[in-house]
Amino acid sequence: MSKIMILGVSLLLIGCSSQTADMPQDVENEVIFTNTQDDILNLSGKLLEDEILEEDEILEEDEILEEDEILEKPSPIVDTPVAEEPAPVAEEPVQPIISKSIRDLSIGMNITDDIVVALGNVISKIDAPSCHYSGTDTIYTYSDFTLYTFQEGANKRLYIIEISSPNVSTIQGARVGMSRDEIISIYGNSYDEFGTILSYNVGGQIIDFTFNSNGTVNFIEIL
Repeated sequence: MSKIMILGVSLLLIGCSSQTADMPQDVENEVIFTNTQDDILNLSGKLLEDEILEEDEILEEDEILEEDEILEKPSPIVDTPVAEEPAPVAEEPVQPIISKSIRDLSIGMNITDDIVVALGNVISKIDAPSCHYSGTDTIYTYSDFTLYTFQEGANKRLYIIEISSPNVSTIQGARVGMSRDEIISIYGNSYDEFGTILSYNVGGQIIDFTFNSNGTVNFIEIL
């Protein structure tokens, strides 16, 4: 039986007792009745207090359980993207310093041993007294061209490129075997002519084209 029902019975007993109290009785019975009524009232009050305390305890337990559930609830898992490692970059093969257009060589550059090797097979290497500078020249002869260098401290400065084969061209595309008209179509009419030589100044570099008796280029010199 719940405490609320007990409380109802207690109140009913009080009512009954109150009716009995109105009936004539001796003094001793009145004292007993008064004590019983007080006991019932005290019991009823205690039951109400107990009921309120139980309700408060239930509410507190529910709140604690809810807080525990919130704390125990796992945090949502967030997938963090893993950075992909960059694919290895394939190393490009080392290209020769000089190509068929000799575009990688320029007058005044330092010709190192690595460059000499990268240019290909050297047919001959000659050290001789310089005709244009003090000191010693080093002349590297390849199958299609020749390089002239002079010593400047620890460096070997390139000062002449000679092209003797149609396998190698200038940066602009001129090569041995071309006609006079073809050379002029490439470099224009601003040239100096010395006998069989057409001489152009291109960006501070001198390019001389030597023609044979057939009117075609047989030698190119860049200096």
